Amino acid sequence: MVDFYDILKQMGLYNPAAEHKTNHTYHLNGTEFLFVGLDESQKLRGRKQDIFWINEANEASLDDFRQAIMRTPGQLILDYNPSAQHHWIYEQVHTREDCVLIKSTYKDNTFLDKELVREIEMLEHTDSEYWRVYGLGEKGGAAHLVYPNYDIFRELPKGTTTAYGLDFGFNHATALVRADYRDGELYLTECIYRTHITMPELIALMKEMKIFYAHRIYADTARPEYIDELKAAGFLNTHPATKYVTEGIDRMRRCHIFVNADSGHLIKEINNYCWMKDGNGHLMDTPVKFLDDALDAARYAAYHLVTRNKLGAKASVMRVG
Repeated sequence: MVDFYDILKQMGLYNPAAEHKTNHTYHLNGTEFLFVGLDESQKLRGRKQDIFWINEANEASLDDFRQAIMRTPGQLILDYNPSAQHHWIYEQVHTREDCVLIKSTYKDNTFLDKELVREIEMLEHTDSEYWRVYGLGEKGGAAHLVYPNYDIFRELPKGTTTAYGLDFGFNHATALVRADYRDGELYLTECIYRTHITMPELIALMKEMKIFYAHRIYADTARPEYIDELKAAGFLNTHPATKYVTEGIDRMRRCHIFVNADSGHLIKEINNYCWMKDGNGHLMDTPVKFLDDALDAARYAAYHLVTRNKLGAKASVMRVG
């Protein structure tokens, strides 16, 4: 939805009178565009449309697909990165006679930032698994995930200790993640995930979301001046994050990880965050530096939360394979 409005504004087509913010609808040239999360089952089941586009369809369920197709007499479009080796899309959609598969790569997208193109092309030399999926558009294999196990949650339990992690970006996303810890359980909630956001916009958004000044925020040390701006804006409990990647991953892997059901970008990242491989295909101690903005923010907060609760000091990062 954010991308949609950004593009309208860039093209000079945006009309505030055409937008209905409460219903997430926009009217353009006789067409109504509606944005709805697939977790909002009532909206999905109670509405018909001529065209239904499921973005990041590999994060949706087979039931979501079936509900959408029964209520869409026109086209149903699914877009996704084929990162999984097995998926209902391959088995239930590709096999249909009325399905057309269009395979594209980053080379077909002329709107990509040059920095992202560079990072994708670097994958050819750093991680063959990611390169096959994000560079060549081929189906993923049995990737070795950094966080192979996690659960979804919708309501936080009581009695947690809270901290926020903040990773600054511009072309990359600026990500703010809330981490809640209790008895070896780590609950992660994506709060902000935005590209091309300025510090005044970020601060305004944090205030609008009522981020408590009392909560500790562990922020990316790459931009110390941003930390100063946050403190000047009233977020006095903002601290430089400890950015030890291996140790931070270690702290998180010692926990039972839960991810909020509405944290779409965070779920996408955790499903694709893999260990690098050396020239012989052996796993290394370093994760692939790709699609990790929200996970970096989560790691900043988790490192301090878990350490403060006296866990993880003697742990080592363990992998299989």
